[in-house]
Amino acid sequence: APERVQDPVFRTRWRFLLVRFRPQVWWWGLVVLVRAVWLSLTQVLFREGTQQLFWVLLMLLVYLIGILVFLPWQRLSISFIDVTMHAAMVLLCALLFRFASVEADHADDGLASSLMFLSFAVPLIC
Repeated sequence: APERVQDPVFRTRWRFLLVRFRPQVWWWGLVVLVRAVWLSLTQVLFREGTQQLFWVLLMLLVYLIGILVFLPWQRLSISFIDVTMHAAMVLLCALLFRFASVEADHADDGLASSLMFLSFAVPLIC
């Protein structure tokens, strides 16, 4: 795509997918689509609330790290808004682990604690 960006036919055909992102990260539209599918699969793949929270938190963390590494949006202010929004959602998901119903065996207490630690540590490291 970067080498064909000067071609007017190419630009017209693929504008809806490429115009929002910097030319170096023209492929970020695919990441957004995969993120949407990944989020939609939450209810399909998992029945337990803690498993659903883990899945969503994992998706948000991966996407947040991707945004911080690539800064894909055309304007830096949009990237900053996207990082802020996803960091707030990561924080919210981490806090929701406190209220998730846990089964009698408490098998995933360590998992919930480690996820809460990771969700706070990743933004601080970055």
